[in-house]
Amino acid sequence: MERFRNFQPDPVNYQPQELAAFIKGLHDNGQHWVPILDAGIPPVPGYPAYEAATKADIFIKDADGSPYLGQVMTGG
Repeated sequence: MERFRNFQPDPVNYQPQELAAFIKGLHDNGQHWVPILDAGIPPVPGYPAYEAATKADIFIKDADGSPYLGQVMTGG
């Protein structure tokens, strides 16, 4: 993921055309590509997943009604 953001493949390490070719190779071999998504969406204005979730008001809320901020594994 680019900068640990869901739905955004890292364009440096996984260039779009190479990723597409890899996935096609899996499918051609009868295999499936199953992306693993982290449930955390970082509160970053301009990040499409964050903006869409905010607009849809679908974040889990804290006791005071604000979006709940938790911790997720970041790897490394």
